[in-house]
Amino acid sequence: MDELKIKTKLMRGILSKIIESSIKKKTGYKIKIRLNDVDVSINDNVAYVHLDANGEISVDEFKKILRINGLED
Repeated sequence: MDELKIKTKLMRGILSKIIESSIKKKTGYKIKIRLNDVDVSINDNVAYVHLDANGEISVDEFKKILRINGLED
């Protein structure tokens, strides 16, 4: 079993920006992501990813997500 742990602030920051960019491209939502911890284990050609993350989004964007998914009253 192989393991990868990303602990440095620099690498977590880079990964956060990549995730933010991917979310923006795929959904159009602008969400700020802060990764606190990233662990990846590879076992039998399957990668298991554990993330500890925080996200920040504007109220307008959040309401838009709720409305699009039919969750707003």
